[in-house]
Amino acid sequence: MKKARNGIFPFLIMICFLLAACGKTTGTDGNVAAGVTAAEEDEPAATVTPAPTAGPDETEDGPGEDAVSADNADSVSTDSVSIDSVSDDSASENTASENTASENAVSGNSASDNAAGAADKPAEKEPDLSRVTEWEKPRTMYASVRVNLRKGPSVEYRRVGELVRGEEVSIFGQDAGGWYELLRGGQICFVCNSYLAETPPADPTPVPVPETTPAPAAPTPAPAPVVSAPAGVVIVGDSRCVGMREATGGGGVSWICENSKEYEWFKGTAIPQLDAIVGKGTKVVICMGVNDTDHAYSYAPLINQKAAEWAARGARTYFVSVNPVGDNPYTNMDNVVNFNNIMINNLSGVKYIDTCNWLIANGYVCNDGLHYDPTTNQRIFSVIIGSL
Repeated sequence: MKKARNGIFPFLIMICFLLAACGKTTGTDGNVAAGVTAAEEDEPAATVTPAPTAGPDETEDGPGEDAVSADNADSVSTDSVSIDSVSDDSASENTASENTASENAVSGNSASDNAAGAADKPAEKEPDLSRVTEWEKPRTMYASVRVNLRKGPSVEYRRVGELVRGEEVSIFGQDAGGWYELLRGGQICFVCNSYLAETPPADPTPVPVPETTPAPAAPTPAPAPVVSAPAGVVIVGDSRCVGMREATGGGGVSWICENSKEYEWFKGTAIPQLDAIVGKGTKVVICMGVNDTDHAYSYAPLINQKAAEWAARGARTYFVSVNPVGDNPYTNMDNVVNFNNIMINNLSGVKYIDTCNWLIANGYVCNDGLHYDPTTNQRIFSVIIGSL
């Protein structure tokens, strides 16, 4: 029996070796599989498409794999549509953004343009026609000088035309401020009433002379009546005063005047000279402004101040209007009217002498409002002295 066991033992050992060899082979395969699994766990999981399962309505002869393929195709198509949709949405958003930007740009330009227009050109106001008294019948009137027509009854309104000297017009009403209302080209417009009259301005009518008869010598104008100047008169001014002084030979008054002078000369030169001589009974006559009609608001307060100081000494102050102008390259009738109105409304303790309307009413015309002929200068001097 012991001997049998010894015979079997080697056989068992061989079987063990065989079993061990088989186990090693199995273990190797298992290790390899395990190694693959471990490696795959370190990598992103692969997408595995499950095998199609036939639904309750599907048969092997039915849609089968084609149906799955179609579903996949639909899935791909859906993805494509989704991508397109995103692209379209993006395009839409971009388009909306571009449109918005474009609209904002247009809006910005529009706002900028409106802002610039408000600074160089303010919105034009409409005239208050409720202040106009309409007449039952139009009146025929004539322009005394060349004068502007305006959209409303003041120099603040836009110029819409002009009347030439002697032009006949029909007046339909009058504004509360005095301006006349008329029609020009079917449009309502206004003209300053100071420059219209019910009769045409007088023009000398030449007498026809036969060719065989020599023309008579032009008559010598009669000298203007001489008005005795009261004592203590001092006339201060620009070229107007220089012309009157020369035409009257001084006229028995004192003069402080120079050609082409303006506000700074009046303030810095004329007033110090006046301060040195003004006393009880002095009559100070100021003729300034035609050379700088835009300085009315400088002249008025200064003259008021000095008039009060001179009144305390027993003197009296007068201001003479700027005279009418014609084709003057430096000013126009609108400026003259505006200057005179400012002085009338702002002078205090000063008597205003209106030579402007006197000259218009009597048909005297001078383009620059300064350089009149000697006879006219004598008459202007007489008007001034007669108003003291």
